[in-house]
Order: sequence, then C-alpha cells, then structure tokens
Amino acid sequence: MHTLKIDYSPVTYKFKIESTFDYSNTSFNDFINLKIGKEERIFNWTEEAFNKYADSINERSFKVFIKCDEFEKQEIIRQIEGLQHLDENEKIDINYSFEVFDIDKIYDLMRSFESFLFNCNDELVSKEFEKIKDNIIQKHQQEVNIVAAATMSAGKSTLLNALIGQSILPTKNEATTATICKLKINNNLDFFKGQVINGDSDIVEDNIDENWISKHNEKANDPESKLEILLEGPVFEFETFGMDVFFIDTPGPNNSQNENHREATYTYLKDEKNKPILMYILNATQLRTNDELGTLREISEFLKKHKNSNDRIIFILNRIDDLDPDKEPLVYKLKKTEEYLKENFSIKNPKIFPVSAEYGRLAIKSAKGETLSRPEKNKLRKFNEDFMPCLSEGFIGIPVFDYLPVSENFQSQIKDQLGKSEELDNLIYSGIYGLKSYLQYFMKHQQRSDLYPSDKPHIF
Repeated sequence: MHTLKIDYSPVTYKFKIESTFDYSNTSFNDFINLKIGKEERIFNWTEEAFNKYADSINERSFKVFIKCDEFEKQEIIRQIEGLQHLDENEKIDINYSFEVFDIDKIYDLMRSFESFLFNCNDELVSKEFEKIKDNIIQKHQQEVNIVAAATMSAGKSTLLNALIGQSILPTKNEATTATICKLKINNNLDFFKGQVINGDSDIVEDNIDENWISKHNEKANDPESKLEILLEGPVFEFETFGMDVFFIDTPGPNNSQNENHREATYTYLKDEKNKPILMYILNATQLRTNDELGTLREISEFLKKHKNSNDRIIFILNRIDDLDPDKEPLVYKLKKTEEYLKENFSIKNPKIFPVSAEYGRLAIKSAKGETLSRPEKNKLRKFNEDFMPCLSEGFIGIPVFDYLPVSENFQSQIKDQLGKSEELDNLIYSGIYGLKSYLQYFMKHQQRSDLYPSDKPHIF
C-alpha cells in the first residue's frame, strides 16, 4: 500500500510532499505544482489531492500522514470519511495518521516573543521590531466577531438568544432587528448592561435593557439613523479563551428602510482584517426566497476570491421543528439545502448546521433553572416528544448531532454527553449544543491564530 506524506505549516500555508510512489508525469504532480506557492489552507485542496493521488497510483486505498493543526485535522478527517462513504466504484479507503501542531504552545510562544520585543533595549532588535510593531499592537486590539445575518422570519434573533442563553433580543415573525447590536461576552458579570452610541461614538442612551431595545427599533429605522446598541454580559457556558468575543445581530439584507443598516452584513463579510465568523441563517420552511438571493450571491463571490475564508462562513438551517419528519425528513432537507447552495450560488461543501433555535432557547432557560411560563413548559415538552427517542413507541428520535458538518469523532464527543441530564439532552437534540461546540472549537484552534498579522516573524 502506497503512502502519501504532507508536511504542512498552519502558519505559512507552505507544504512539502513525499510519496512511496513516483508521481512524476501524473495528474497528481500537475495538481501539486499548481498549489505550490498559492498559500491556501490545506483542507481547501486535500480532497481533490486524494482523488488525484488515487487516480495516479491506480489504487483506491493508500496511507496518508499529515502535519497540520487540530482544526485542519478535523476538516481533513471529515473529507476522508466522505470519500470512504461514496459508492463502491468511487470510494477511497484512506488509512490516515496526523502529527498535530499545538496551537496553544505556538500562541504562548508568540506572546512571549512579543513581550521580549517590547522590552528589549538592543538597538538592532528594536530597529527591526519597528517594522512589525504596529501590526502586533493592532492584532491585540482585534475582536472575534460572530455575526448573525438572515432575511425576515428566519429566526436570527431567536438563535442569538439561544446562543447567549438570555432572551435579550426582540423576536417576532417579522423584521424585528432594526439596528446593529453588539453583545460582548463578559462572564465576570451577572447580567447584561448596555448603551446606545451614534455615528460619532457619542453615548445616546446608557444602562439600557431588553425592554428598551424593543422600543428602539422603530427609531433606528430612520434613514438618517447611525445608532448602534452595545451590550455586555455573561453567556451561558461559552468559553472565550482570553479573547474579546462579540455576537453581532445585524438588521439583515432585506431591511429596506435604512441603507446603512442593510449594508452591515456585506461589511462584516468582507472584513479581511478581523475575519469574523459569519452565520447565515436559513429558514428550513422557506428556502429560495427573493430576499436572500442578493446576500447569497455576495457570499458566493466573496468565497471565489477568498478561498481561505470558507471555513468562517457557516449556514444555519433553523426552524427544523417546523418540518414534517414523515413528508420531509431532516436528512432530505439538508441534502436539498446543500444542492440549493451549490447549484444556484456555486457554494461547494457548505457547512450547514441544523437547529431549532426556539427549542434551544427553552432548553437553556430550563438548564439555568429559570422559571418557564406554562406555555413555555408545554412547548418544551412538545419539542422533547418530537425530537428525543421513545423506545416504547419505536421512535428513534431526530438525531440532529448525526448531521452536523463535522468529523465523526467530533460527533461522537457530542453523543458521549447524552444521558447526563434531561436538560443537556434537550440542548443536544435542539442543535444548539453542537453549534456552540463548533464555534468554540473554531475560535480556539483557528480564529485565534488567524488574528496574527501576515508578517509574523519567520521563526514561527
């Protein structure tokens, strides 16, 4: 059995290839030559590379050994699992092993080196340091922004309420978000506090709460309004890894009342400095709406130009609780959603997370020990019956975790949490637990390293 070795740097994106097979004058060799010097993330080309290698050696099984970081490892494993699950004539059986870079050690080393540079009195070192000093300072001022965007009725604000574990943002079956709202995670606080600022960063209102936000929306739709809401408070079981993390609720692309607010989604999408995570929420019951066409085209065009950013754009298929499991099973809906994005917008292999945001919101409220109203209790009970298995009735449930766009190992880690408590089971079956787990995993293993400037010292 042939072996393919890929020695890749997650810092510079450069790589070296070794193989027990002489691949000169093969399609694999042509493919690799095209990728050298492109500085692409490894998982953007490994799946095609595996196919080219299999064709070149004329075998459907081989070994691979890859050096990369933990996030990239999980993405590549997901690709390998996909190749192994293809039809008999197309599948590729890959025996894989990895050597993983410890991103925490790399991060700590960078911080130690930066500290040395800032305190060094050597004239030569100080002179060289000046070339990258501004970028390092700028890097420490950067934020991790998790941006939510959607058209009307997709459940964007409900999703954010579920993720942060509090019903702060107004939710109705209409366009309710009329201004940009930034929610900073601060788990040292007991509750959310906030203020409103204008375009000149002047404080317009202070000490606001969720009741004020609802009343504020109509005022924010004024075409001359450039107001933003800034909130800060604790988020239920969400680790920030020492970074400043913000959830951002945007008015959405179909907010036609205020052009400034409507452009907010595109501004965050194209922010190559801070590299925000963009969650685009789709309504499982209303795909192919005219309102979402413009945004999806923007996302498509952006991905064509910035292939290394495809991992920070994820799609949330919300309101899966409104699907009829007999007429439209979740696995069928996910397949149709993937085809919709691929065929109409050329978005290949999109990360689609199935979620019931309302189920998750109630599950977190219950897990926190908060009092649920009678209608909320009935709704949570109904969600429980619809999603969780009932062996006495022969109902296997709706295993949302099996459809997460992550590796089987990642899925297994989530399934291992089942049975620990009814509250946690509800969170897992709602899809919120899987989504939060992925966001934190991405932040820890990928987003943090992405925030370093491109001219980081070659020693790394």
